[in-house]
Amino acid sequence: MSNNHNIVIKRCKQGDEKAMMHIYDAYCDAMFQISCRYLNDEDAKDAMQESFIKAFSKLESYKPEFTFGAWLKRIVINQCIDQLKKKRLEFVDSELANLSIEDDNNWSFSSEISY
Repeated sequence: MSNNHNIVIKRCKQGDEKAMMHIYDAYCDAMFQISCRYLNDEDAKDAMQESFIKAFSKLESYKPEFTFGAWLKRIVINQCIDQLKKKRLEFVDSELANLSIEDDNNWSFSSEISY
């Protein structure tokens, strides 16, 4: 990573919004492509934006021994997985909401076999 890149990251850690915009511009296309591997376009865009919010809020945990892009990519992938899990749970919940338990004490059935 270049020294200039390290300076931009340091400025982001200090809350410099221009530096954050610089980082966003540098990585948004690649992170969107990664999101699209997991989600449809609209959900991928949401996941990417949420990932940048998380990354900027947790920037102190970034360790320079890894590239910033690799660190951000891990956040994006985890955000996509979280969104997929949430969608799956919402789908399962909506399917279960339509089920009902019937109290049927009539256990008689026809013994005829039909062909």
